[in-house]
Amino acid sequence: MSNIRKDILWRMLLVLGGSIAFGGLLIFSVGDLQFSEKDYWLNKADSLTLKYMEIDARRGNVYASNGELLASSIPFYKLHFDATVMNRDSFINYQNLFSTSFSKILGNRSTLAYKNFFKNAFRTRARYDLLMRKASYLQVKEIKKLPVFKQGTYKSGLIIEEFTTREKPFGMLASRTIGFYRSQVGGAGIERTFNTELKGLNGKKLYQKIAGGYRPINAENVVDPQEGYDLYTHLDIQMQDIVENALYKGLEKHQAHHGTAIVLDVKTGHIKAIANLTKANDAYAERFNYAIGEGYEPGSTFKIMSMMALIEDGYVDLDDSIDTELGETNFYGRKMLDSEKGEHSLMSFKEVIEKSSNVGTSKLINRYYKKQPRKFLTHIKNAQLMNKTGVQIKGEASPTFYSPDNTTWSLTTLPWMSIGYELKLTSLQLLAFVNAIANKGNWVKPTLISHLSSFGKIVKKYPVQKPQRICSKATAEKINQVLKGVVENGTGRGLNDLSFSCAGKTGTALIAPYSQKKYNASFVGYFPADEPRYSCIVVVNKPSMGQFYGASVALPIFKEIAQKTNSLHLYNPWSKDTTYVPHLYAFSEDLKKIADELDLSMGKTMHGKIYRFGAEKLSIDSSFEKLLVPNFYNLGLATSSHIAHKLGLKVQATGRGKVVDQLPHVGSEINSGSTLKLVLKRR
Repeated sequence: MSNIRKDILWRMLLVLGGSIAFGGLLIFSVGDLQFSEKDYWLNKADSLTLKYMEIDARRGNVYASNGELLASSIPFYKLHFDATVMNRDSFINYQNLFSTSFSKILGNRSTLAYKNFFKNAFRTRARYDLLMRKASYLQVKEIKKLPVFKQGTYKSGLIIEEFTTREKPFGMLASRTIGFYRSQVGGAGIERTFNTELKGLNGKKLYQKIAGGYRPINAENVVDPQEGYDLYTHLDIQMQDIVENALYKGLEKHQAHHGTAIVLDVKTGHIKAIANLTKANDAYAERFNYAIGEGYEPGSTFKIMSMMALIEDGYVDLDDSIDTELGETNFYGRKMLDSEKGEHSLMSFKEVIEKSSNVGTSKLINRYYKKQPRKFLTHIKNAQLMNKTGVQIKGEASPTFYSPDNTTWSLTTLPWMSIGYELKLTSLQLLAFVNAIANKGNWVKPTLISHLSSFGKIVKKYPVQKPQRICSKATAEKINQVLKGVVENGTGRGLNDLSFSCAGKTGTALIAPYSQKKYNASFVGYFPADEPRYSCIVVVNKPSMGQFYGASVALPIFKEIAQKTNSLHLYNPWSKDTTYVPHLYAFSEDLKKIADELDLSMGKTMHGKIYRFGAEKLSIDSSFEKLLVPNFYNLGLATSSHIAHKLGLKVQATGRGKVVDQLPHVGSEINSGSTLKLVLKRR
């Protein structure tokens, strides 16, 4: 019996000792965890629940030459609500106000829906309930005025996450040239080429993992993002609008597949407008930058290059005669035809280009260069046509030219090359060459970008590069005479009725495979011809309404572009180089708007007072307390209407353009509610 007791006691002591030892080990482990390994396990927990996330920097804006926005990042805000933060008493006191106000400000739920939203959030202690996915700055500003919410995130539980969307204020205008950038798929245009400069440096923010995603820990950033640079282009919005409208109408009229048009400043090479339209779903839109990315056989517009080589080498003068064999000849078993067969035999070299004779041009090139083809190719190389222009945008296609070393070279290559076949150029490459002829033989690199700036300070300029001479001034002048003759006497006669002179060359080229009888119709030239200011090219791909010649398809588009572009410089009272200061009396706030347009400084004024405006400079005179009818002469309708309505006048206008007559007359006393009659006329 005693042995059994001893055995039980021994076992009990063993179990008790083991329990005490285990308890001691457990206490030791907890202590070790609490003190020795505390930092390690806290960091481990943080690594599982906390995460640094990148905050996108504000992307820089893209501007036109006059400072108008072409692309901008517009800020929006994602709003969430953390019900664990707001004091319950505050919620009970203001829940009706919150529900009504959020419904009114955000407009995405009814008042009743917001009541249920807040009640449910407090009931479930929700920490990241979505209020609105895309709120504006003004909406957020209004919410922050509400009781409790004006005290910030740590009192209200309002979680605000900013993000941006890229917007193009002018819509389709130059949209493919401006382009886009998306990190997942890449991009196009300026946005892609200058992505590094535009995107800035991203910041960092600490987020905590919760059910359904992550929520920011603090309102502040760990690392603040740095905004990207703003980019200024040489694009002129008015010209861009003119070019796109003219191209759109032309493509629609001829139901073409696509088309492109470019305008360059002759002296600087600045790209003032560039339009690319493709037919899709019975409408035209900017889908691909053909001007830069598509090489094509230019056809007869390349005869300008052939003419330059012949004149520069002294082989031919403008009055020399060429037998065009009534528009049909044969080169090594391959037939060459003019577009109008049987019309002419002997022609001067000037007439060959004016009438766009394939036979005359190719016979001359073959006669003088068949034994020395590399000499002709050297002229092409010197004309910068064998290289990309280097325009500041990715995706420029390389020119294609064959040489005698190439297996595709044959005896017929040279004569067909002379009239724009068996080679490929982009529209911009060809225009840059013709622009050099307009610029007295000086080739300038086409440039699209003016400079980069940060908070108004220029950080990088892209200056005009030194011109490269591609032919003598005398040769350029002779070519100019011929291209003026094309307009006066030849295939470009459709430009003859303009009030200013133009010079240029038509082009009609079959598209391979030639058996399909599809064409590129083109016109390239410059204006005014005597003192060229702008050069322009228009290329229309596959017109399909029975007309396909450059003279009937591309030339009318060029004509509209030239006419409207030239008119921009005839009369512009708001132009900074010819500032016209109108005489009028108006409210200070209206005068400020006009002064800003005229780039004039204005002194301090009192809001709501009438001031004198005019003379050689702005002069402020507050002595006119009576409301007098201002001088609206030479103002546009929009500005006139704005001022008139501020003065209590109704506006009745006839005509378009600038004000040339008004009633009541200047200086008459204003009777509120009376009618101001304005007569407008284009200048």
